[in-house]
Amino acid sequence: MPAGTTGTPERTPNQADTRPTRQTTDRLPSNVGGQTAFSLAAARAIARRVRAVSAGATPQELAAGDADAAAAEALARDGKYGEATVRLTSAMERWSAAESGAQGDGRPRRGGGAVGQGLRGEVDQVAAEFADAFSAKSLPRMRVVYPRMPEDQAQQWAREFLGMRDITMQLHATDVARLGPADAQATLSGSYDYTEMQGGTAGSRAVSWQATLRLGAMGWRIMSLR
Repeated sequence: MPAGTTGTPERTPNQADTRPTRQTTDRLPSNVGGQTAFSLAAARAIARRVRAVSAGATPQELAAGDADAAAAEALARDGKYGEATVRLTSAMERWSAAESGAQGDGRPRRGGGAVGQGLRGEVDQVAAEFADAFSAKSLPRMRVVYPRMPEDQAQQWAREFLGMRDITMQLHATDVARLGPADAQATLSGSYDYTEMQGGTAGSRAVSWQATLRLGAMGWRIMSLR
């Protein structure tokens, strides 16, 4: 530039512009698509498990799928939707195998819960699963159906189990009402027969609980019993 002149120096055609450029593209959350895929898979998983239970699959046959579904829910809570969807897919495959095995054995459908019988049938299935776990004196299996079981309630049942054997519980759902898309309430009532450990005396007790339930990847689950 000649001496004494002012202004902005001209760039030659080959001179690069080194000024920083502004990023104008807004970033979208990277896991939105994964969350949607997980939600769709969860809906399919619920239906798959309901069919397996309806076909007569036992809690033991459902356990492997239940473990995968529980892992999927934990991964989803951490935002790992891709991994969670993979575990749900595994759960559905295991539940399908359990359903096929039950159908092949010609077992009677359980809990009156054939697909299409609605909420009452599905809650009856939950009651049947809880009764099976109680009859086996298995707190871990009871917690699968009743994941928010309070510790004091668990300890009370554990003490009762120490004094009983040959337990057979029958439990059914009545007064079933939906509270929202994924919430319901019902009365779970019935009884259980048992034999005392000491003395061998046979006994029977009636039970009745007001239950709140919630629908998740593993189907309807008990949130509280009172």
